[in-house]
Amino acid sequence: MRKPSQIWAAIDIGSNTIHLVVKQLHQSRLEMIRRHSEMLSLGRDVARTGKIGAAEPRRAISGLRRLLLLARQSAASVVLIGATEALRQAGNGKDFIRQISDTLSLPVRLISKTREESLSFLGARNELPAKGPQIFVDSGGGSTEVCLCQGHRLVKAVSLPIGSGMLSWDLTFDPPEPLDLVRVTKPILSSLSKLPRNFAPKRALATGGAAHNLIRISQTNGQELSAAELNRALHKLLKHPSRDIARKFQIDAQRARTLAPGAIILGSILEDYSLDRFTVVKGGVRDGMLEAYRQKGESWWKE
Repeated sequence: MRKPSQIWAAIDIGSNTIHLVVKQLHQSRLEMIRRHSEMLSLGRDVARTGKIGAAEPRRAISGLRRLLLLARQSAASVVLIGATEALRQAGNGKDFIRQISDTLSLPVRLISKTREESLSFLGARNELPAKGPQIFVDSGGGSTEVCLCQGHRLVKAVSLPIGSGMLSWDLTFDPPEPLDLVRVTKPILSSLSKLPRNFAPKRALATGGAAHNLIRISQTNGQELSAAELNRALHKLLKHPSRDIARKFQIDAQRARTLAPGAIILGSILEDYSLDRFTVVKGGVRDGMLEAYRQKGESWWKE
């Protein structure tokens, strides 16, 4: 039986970012100790060439070592590492994962699309209302997971092949110009056709870097992000270069570049389900990794 004081860490290697979360198991609950993220942009080379670039393993290993140091400073006894959309798509993704695993002497697990959906839901489930039809959206750099829920029960999950990072690499201008928006909006609208039409949610919840940073830019109070506030944030993103947005709102400049596509993804999902706002929650795939480890141990990454 695991001790209640045990501390675990999870690292997610995404298309834009590597994320760390560290939690402590206390009386059957996982309690937050720290979060940290670093920009990496593995998905850029994948979007352009279908492969991870030659320089990326070194950069990824350096970033992962920094996160591992933070995990050790937090006294983490277990570190889980998972990889998502960019490495699923990359032709050399498995070789990249093998190289990182060997260098760090830690297993890096390639998480399937369906497992990523279930982990995202698992990580946020305790923050969702206990009753009623709702959607939970985890919009990342390379994909967007949409979970259709009845209270805390997952009814259906859909992975959309659209992410704020990959779409941002199609932007020609900074700030984006109208034809840039046409270029990124077309794949978003096409992907929304995959969402079920026989589900009528009463509310929407969201997580991910885009949602959290758009709250900051819209300067809303609390964790509600309405369609009007998304419009307000998008107006600022279309008016000011990403370096100015980054400086004003204390956001990484590379991250700021991804937020206009992120706003369009989230706004389009609201429009598609005739909803007017998201409640932004903290939990996501990394939190789900730790919850899955609590339930299943070393098989946490398997469906």
